[in-house]
Amino acid sequence: MNEILVREAAAFPFMVWDLDGTILDSMRYWLSLGTDYLIRRGITPPEDLRETIDSMTLEESAAYFQKEFGIELSVPEIISGFLTMIADEYRETIPAKEFAAEIIKQAAEHGSRMCVLTTSDHDLAEAALRRVGLLRYFEAILTAEALGMDKRSGAIYETVMEKLGYVPAQTLICEDTLYAVRAAAEAGAHTGAKVLAFRDIANADDWAQITALADYAEEGAC
Repeated sequence: MNEILVREAAAFPFMVWDLDGTILDSMRYWLSLGTDYLIRRGITPPEDLRETIDSMTLEESAAYFQKEFGIELSVPEIISGFLTMIADEYRETIPAKEFAAEIIKQAAEHGSRMCVLTTSDHDLAEAALRRVGLLRYFEAILTAEALGMDKRSGAIYETVMEKLGYVPAQTLICEDTLYAVRAAAEAGAHTGAKVLAFRDIANADDWAQITALADYAEEGAC
């Protein structure tokens, strides 16, 4: 673990944290979810399914499945199916990433204010964070769905910082996916916020692009 980077990151007074692939080692479960869902319904998934839905919200993925595969369920019903399949993993299995947990704990000791901004379900996020012992460090769990925004634009990070009263120039945004790091860097260019990128099993192919965009990057093994 890069102790110097941990201390530097933890020194930020304000932090906006992504959940999946950043705090939680959960992306390995999400990577197969769409494929598994279709197979359970007797549908052969296309080879490029993962790439197609990678940057979609749950609502967008459900709408895509509904339209592309002729699933005769409502978007909320499809989402419910997704969450039912993965819920037990959040409540019982998915671990926290050691690097993230250490930063969060040190930041809390410094009195930093922190929130979670996720595209995942609020209740599952809360359950997982409580189980791994990190929930108490966050003043809010915000979801893209509740905000009516997504992580393809830096506007969502600017909105969160404004909503919670974070000083952008003293804020660190922690993300893992290329599209979210790009959007966070866009917000940083406008506001002065900094971006810390986390390595993950799901972003290996994009890591060179990610590190070029981020101000800091976790270089440990994913």
